[in-house]
Amino acid sequence: MHISLVTTLSYAHHFGCEQRSNIVREYPFPLGLLTLAGVVKSLGHTVDLVDLNLEATECGMGARGLYQILAGRVLSSSPDVIGFTTMCDSYHHTLRIAEELKKMTNVPIVLGGPQATAVDIATLNGFPAIDFIVRGEGEVAFPELLLALDSGTSFEDVRSATFRENGVCTRAMDAPLLLNLDDQPLPDFSYYAFLDRQVHFLPIEAGRGCPFKCDFCSTALFFNRTYRLKGAARLEAEMASLESLFGGGRTFRFVHDMLTVNRNLVGRMCEGLATLSPKRVWSSSARIDCVRPPMLQTMVNAGCNEIYFGIETGSASLQKRIKKNLRLDAVQLRVAEAVELGMTVTCSFMAGFPDETVDDLNESLGLIIALIKTHRSRIAVQMHLLAPYVGTELYERYKDELQFDGYSSDQTGQPVSDADVDMIKRHPELFSNFYYVEGRAMARSQIVGVDTFVYLVLGRFPLTISALQSSGHTPFQIFRLWQAAALSENEPSAISAINTNIDVVVDAIRRMLNRVSNPTRAVARQLFLYECAFVDLAGAHPSQGTAETPTPVRACISLNIDIERAWEAVCDDKLPEVLPLGEYRRYCLVFDRVTGSGRCIQVSAFASSIIRFLDRGMSFGEALPEIARITGLGDSSARSAAIGLIDVLYGNDIVTDEEVRWTNLTAESLRTSSIEEERYGV
Repeated sequence: MHISLVTTLSYAHHFGCEQRSNIVREYPFPLGLLTLAGVVKSLGHTVDLVDLNLEATECGMGARGLYQILAGRVLSSSPDVIGFTTMCDSYHHTLRIAEELKKMTNVPIVLGGPQATAVDIATLNGFPAIDFIVRGEGEVAFPELLLALDSGTSFEDVRSATFRENGVCTRAMDAPLLLNLDDQPLPDFSYYAFLDRQVHFLPIEAGRGCPFKCDFCSTALFFNRTYRLKGAARLEAEMASLESLFGGGRTFRFVHDMLTVNRNLVGRMCEGLATLSPKRVWSSSARIDCVRPPMLQTMVNAGCNEIYFGIETGSASLQKRIKKNLRLDAVQLRVAEAVELGMTVTCSFMAGFPDETVDDLNESLGLIIALIKTHRSRIAVQMHLLAPYVGTELYERYKDELQFDGYSSDQTGQPVSDADVDMIKRHPELFSNFYYVEGRAMARSQIVGVDTFVYLVLGRFPLTISALQSSGHTPFQIFRLWQAAALSENEPSAISAINTNIDVVVDAIRRMLNRVSNPTRAVARQLFLYECAFVDLAGAHPSQGTAETPTPVRACISLNIDIERAWEAVCDDKLPEVLPLGEYRRYCLVFDRVTGSGRCIQVSAFASSIIRFLDRGMSFGEALPEIARITGLGDSSARSAAIGLIDVLYGNDIVTDEEVRWTNLTAESLRTSSIEEERYGV
């Protein structure tokens, strides 16, 4: 049989825009489908994989008749069976494409994956276009379904299948979970070989299952809370398969709901990975109560350089109510231990729980600010709005109270048309992730935009916000000040657009500062100017260099505060006392577009002028008369001073090789200068 396996339509709205290269660098390969393709092909079937995201790129997400176009692509290989994987964020797309397919063909349409598993009966009852649903892991059930379709036998013996029999939806018994993932055929990554060296971060399924019982989480249910971990030899084989297609030197993303549950299995995995030459670099996720310094060190020795911690809330009381049950006094400790070992750390939080209070959210925002203060650029923070996922304990408790306002969690995050909204409203039991539950103690209006506030305000303007906090404002009060400014020209349902519009975010912060009247405001404004300059650099387009060797971007600014003292004062919560405004200082900001990191160096007026000459595209000969005028030196002395200063700038990676050559100077001709410099970390 010829099978067409179809991805979700989850990322296409990023393609064709400036975010495309970032998405491709870390392209989310459909690991479940690639694994299933390997299994199905090993049984003698042929498989066509249709990536709807890439297909939609060709015609554009807003194209008229998009679903018909994509359905036509699915049918272009004349499949005998069509199998979709599903996720909650794009389930509306999947169902509408399936409806278009059914208008064109009678080929059986099968859904699998987390969302279809959670809503199997409701889907078959509401959408006649869907013929079968394979629940849970598909490696056993999907081949059995293909065999039944090919032989014409009963579907009752197809384990984990949901189907119609005489018009009645029927569930067959569950298939057993795969206890040994190492025995399965390798995922067939060759379907994405055409992306070649565009992909820099390569995903690998490191295992499955999380045994914990957080009441908001749906992923644990899909794998029946059964923890499994692949061995080092299997992971090495998948790494080798990927490297044969995409080249070496890539970072691997180990996909696992909770990698570090079993320290013995993790230890054995890391022992094997540590012996690889060259060592492979990889990232993973964990709970803070499932790692200790010895395990972290073992992971680092094996190549782990990034770790993701799901914290969810900074409130000890809410930790218990949502059954996450983390000890918050361990958060800073675990993060500090990971950072000390050289790991980059991501901490994820959530807001919008039905019984969350202002104090709960204030504690979460306070913990986020404290983490940023302590670890600066070595930590990333996330904030997600709660989505009441079908199948969770939280959903069962509040399913009769779901409300829809068009403002969805960023984990849902999909653009929806009017027709999509109509479908979502008619079937809340299928699309609950687009809904919310009104809070008992905190209204929906009080948390609108908190995800954007954390991502783009706390993430990019930590000094500005910390200055306001030092002046006596609570984190929640600061958020509400920003929210009021951000919403002044936006309806609540449209505020999600702020996530991709940094100009609106910046303008909202400026308005917020105008509403604050205390002695710290002047300092906060200076810090805001400094952080705005870095935001501008991060969004700058390269004028030189290539994708492989981009030229750093830079800017010179003048501020009447000391940036390094500002960071120290922020960390010590002494900003008002130790940061009086003084004389203006000149700083050169340098931003690396590859690493996303920045540096701030205090420079002299002379150095600032040299940098500005280079930024304006002036040759050294053209700039020399102006340099002589600024310094009051003759041409010869001015030339000597400039050469010495460029040497200092070159040695600190502010001036590049290309610029040194462009000024008609060579690295060999530069002479060391006695000009002093002060370096400040950002």
